[in-house]
Amino acid sequence: MRTKSKSVKINEKEFIKKFKSFSKHQTWTKDKHDKKEELFSFISEFENIQFLINYHNNPFGFSQKSWELKKYKVPHNKLGHLKKYRDMKVLLLNIGKKNMFKLEIIALPIE
Repeated sequence: MRTKSKSVKINEKEFIKKFKSFSKHQTWTKDKHDKKEELFSFISEFENIQFLINYHNNPFGFSQKSWELKKYKVPHNKLGHLKKYRDMKVLLLNIGKKNMFKLEIIALPIE
C-alpha cells in the first residue's frame, strides 16, 4: 500500500484561512474542537517540525499566549531545529505551554 508523500511547503493563504476559522471562536465549544482537529489534519499533510522552546528568552518573541502565529525568515547560518529551513520563510505556530517553562511550536515552511 502506497502512502501519500508529504508536500514540502504549505500554502500560506490556505493555512491562514483555516487558522482564522479556528481562532474566531472565543470559547472551547464543540465547533472549535472540530476546527482544531481540521487544522491539525491540514498541518499533518505538509512537512513540519514540532519543538519546545523556553518562553522567557525565546528568539521568536512569543508570549505565553497559546495559538500565536508568526512569520519568520530563517537566517542562512541558523542552527538547531530550524537548520533544515535555512534561507526560507516559515510560519511558527505556538500551540501552547507544554509545561511550566516551555512552549510547543510547530514550524511550517511556506511558499
